[in-house]
Amino acid sequence: MPATQVPHGPPPVVPGHRVGDLLGAGAAGTVWEAVRESDGVALAVKVVPVGADGPEAGLAARELGVLAGVDVEGLVGFHGAVGLPGDPPRVAILLDRVEGGSLQRAVSARGHLSVGESVTVLAPVARALAGLHAAGVVHGDVSPGNVLLERSGRPLLADLGVARLAGEVPGAVFGTPGFVAPEVEQGAAPSPASDVYAVGALAWWCLTGAAPGPAALRRPLDELAPGLPMAWREATLAALRGDPKERPSAADLALAFFDSAQCEALQLVVGTDETSLLTARLRRAGEPVPQPAPPVPRRGRRAALRPHRLRMPSLRPPRLRVPRRGRALVATVAAVVAAASLFAAVVAPLFHLPHADRARGDVAPATATPAALVTDHGSAGRDPVGLMQEVSDLRARAMNTSSPTDLARLDAPGSPALAQDTATLHRLQASGRRYEGVRLHVRGATVQWLTRDRAHLRAVVDTAAYRVVSSSGTAQPRPATAGDPMRFTLRWDGDRWQVERVDAA
Repeated sequence: MPATQVPHGPPPVVPGHRVGDLLGAGAAGTVWEAVRESDGVALAVKVVPVGADGPEAGLAARELGVLAGVDVEGLVGFHGAVGLPGDPPRVAILLDRVEGGSLQRAVSARGHLSVGESVTVLAPVARALAGLHAAGVVHGDVSPGNVLLERSGRPLLADLGVARLAGEVPGAVFGTPGFVAPEVEQGAAPSPASDVYAVGALAWWCLTGAAPGPAALRRPLDELAPGLPMAWREATLAALRGDPKERPSAADLALAFFDSAQCEALQLVVGTDETSLLTARLRRAGEPVPQPAPPVPRRGRRAALRPHRLRMPSLRPPRLRVPRRGRALVATVAAVVAAASLFAAVVAPLFHLPHADRARGDVAPATATPAALVTDHGSAGRDPVGLMQEVSDLRARAMNTSSPTDLARLDAPGSPALAQDTATLHRLQASGRRYEGVRLHVRGATVQWLTRDRAHLRAVVDTAAYRVVSSSGTAQPRPATAGDPMRFTLRWDGDRWQVERVDAA
């Protein structure tokens, strides 16, 4: 981003929030720590001008338009916006407070990361970019300072202030020196390929502590970081190709990085100085290692680097509300706040086995039987939709048969899901009623986070029309129900995936 910083002054007054210390200041605004008074949730408040001319106003409007317009995993969470009076008028953008600091601070304290740690960062970042690109959005400034880390080490993309909608007329070029693609430096508009170049530069920086620099002046990567896995090196160099047409897609790059080396956890600690943000590659015994995806077959590594050849099933186009191309995304503070209110008006009820008078859940044939994906450890990363459909088939079967045996195949032993589903089944049997014709259909599923024995998936599952049959044989029809986004935690027991818990997304 440009070096000019916005004068910050005293903390802003944001209705409904207690604003604390300044967290940072840059060209697009200031960022403050805050607490939402209604529930005590810790947030970050980004204050930006929107009523004045100049680059700051344009960046602010663009960032809010992107945040409110798409739903992509791997971005810093967006909670809404509040208009602030003043001259010029400003808006407070309410975001998740990410406690682990930035990747730039972490690597500055360490000098460099290991290959495994870099994979843990790079694969999720590339996957989030693939979601943005599917929405027609280019981030435009992928850099170490714009990758924030949760305390678990999970990376999140921040600062969408220079993101572009596909098809917009090019304007001023922004970006972080060393991470801007050569064609953009020469005047071309940022594109998905330039975001991919930035991820390649980020990979180089993670392993060396420095940006790669111009191609003609780069030292060989093997000299700067000896002993690199060949697949990791090939993925990085493919992303840094000078011709944007020869670079892989972001989805292909995510898969290539994940397949290049074993992931390693970034162990974060909380502190007040740079060096206390990240310890030296510690891994607690028995602690699951955060991974962007489970082990993927190693076949076709080179093919994974070819653009548009391999696709990540978890990167299906997300739900979109993309603003019209070529129009100003936000014209006034009132429009900003209205867009934010619409974005926040989503309620996700819990998903469990339905009671006799209420159905909500997944979808699949009532006679479904376990299929290959449930017993395939790598299926959660390669085909989350297919895996969730098989899980939903199992649930539909358990609902139709009222069989504890079928329920045991669905839910993990000792899990909250098994306890709740068993209680529901007992109530159903005690009433003499049963379900008939239950079918569930998965409309979409994406990977949120994976460890060695857990898969955290976000899915939308619909329930087709079915019947509740009483002990006298009277059938009461129940209408089809559209599902809400839910968060499924699946447990790998060594042989199969089973449901551990289900929560509102």
